[in-house]
Amino acid sequence: MYCGRHIQIPEQFIRVDQAKSSVALDSIQLADGRTRKPDSPLDESETSQYRSVLGQILWLAQQSRLDLCVGVSLLARRTTKATVEDAQTLNRLAKSARDGASHHVCLRRGLLDMTKVTVLCYGDAAFANAEGEKSQYGMITLLTHHPDLVIQGRFDLATLVSWHSGTVKRVVRSTLAAEGYASCESSESVLWLRYLLAEAHNPGMPLKEVESRSSKWPGIVLSDSNSLTTTVNTDVSGSQSTDRRLRIVIAMLREVFTDPLANLGLKWIPTWAQAADPLTKLMLPRVLLAAAESQRFAFAEVVKSAGKRAALLVSRFRGHV
Repeated sequence: MYCGRHIQIPEQFIRVDQAKSSVALDSIQLADGRTRKPDSPLDESETSQYRSVLGQILWLAQQSRLDLCVGVSLLARRTTKATVEDAQTLNRLAKSARDGASHHVCLRRGLLDMTKVTVLCYGDAAFANAEGEKSQYGMITLLTHHPDLVIQGRFDLATLVSWHSGTVKRVVRSTLAAEGYASCESSESVLWLRYLLAEAHNPGMPLKEVESRSSKWPGIVLSDSNSLTTTVNTDVSGSQSTDRRLRIVIAMLREVFTDPLANLGLKWIPTWAQAADPLTKLMLPRVLLAAAESQRFAFAEVVKSAGKRAALLVSRFRGHV
């Protein structure tokens, strides 16, 4: 046990959980009759409890509980004007944390040759679902030798490196713009991790050589926005948008992903394969948890499509296998 984290290091894997901290989570105590006025602002005592419970859950989300990240992010934006309804939502999130105390992060040992790995980043966004009409985005970064198999649910062949859930810094006008910003953040995550790998394998290397050396490790950003990947990978529609900021974002993405020396690609995946989706909205995070716990996940049958997309979703999951 270390700072509230239970860390196991057997021969096959490293496992991090916070079961005891999760079970011990507090809830906000609301006086009798308060729930009948959901729009009522919290009083001083309730606000103090709100901050306390939110902080406890935030600690879990940062360390091992990916399933709590989006709830914490969305509710944190309500802190200064929280209502009874927000307190009830936070209590439900706390209950979810306690009920899911067994969730953890698993890193399989001996799985990777760090000189040859591919950096795989899932990036997604939900349009205008956060406070102030802002859009929530999320990303999860993995290392693997088998990116195509990981996309199909073989998370047992990948190692989790980082995750994040947050809001796009400006109010965007469309889903395409929100997805564009999410892919920008995801590409920066991939580039940063590749720079880290380059420096780790070449101590003392001059900074000006980091970028060229880092392209040795392939990078892939995965988005479930077919319109975004089509716009970025082909010279269509983005330059014709009336949203000037969107045109800038598209131009930035094209510069990054179309450079043959960068060894970085933007790839479309169907929504059922988007592990970052539960980092953008409150939903059942089964795929995300499988990625965090390095478990194989079986999706529904894939239906071939005659359109631009390679596959369509039959919208049921089979679960872990």
